This record gives sequence, C-alpha cells and structure tokens, in this order.
Amino acid sequence: MGEANWEVAYEDIRCPVLVVMGLQDRVFYDAEVVTKLMQRIPKVQRIDIPHAGHMLPLEVPLELTRELKQFAANL
Repeated sequence: MGEANWEVAYEDIRCPVLVVMGLQDRVFYDAEVVTKLMQRIPKVQRIDIPHAGHMLPLEVPLELTRELKQFAANL
C-alpha cells in the first residue's frame, strides 16, 4: 500500500467538519496523525465509535447515520 500525502491546506477549510473514527480500525487509524490533522481544521468535531473498525457504514450503519444526522441538525 502506498503512502498518503497529508500535505493539504486543512487550515483553509471553512465549513464544519465531522471526523468519525472507528477505534478498532486497523487499516488507517493512527491517533497521533488524526490528532495532528484535526488541530489544523478550524471547525472540527470528532466522534469515536469504540466498537467499530474501518468500514463504519457496514459495521455500524444505524449509529453512523444517527451521528451524521445529529451533526447536520446542528449546522
């Protein structure tokens, strides 16, 4: 698998951003990387789903949908 390029102008994102993390993710989750990236986004909110992995829509569709609807309702 190739390396990801994280050199994006995250500071320039002006819309609210929701980061949804499955804490059992063994494909992508790196707490340090996620924290550093989130610190660069002005309007960011994070939701952790402890019992989910990388495929949130398949693993926890109802919980993910609930979190997305709640985020959208508060915009």
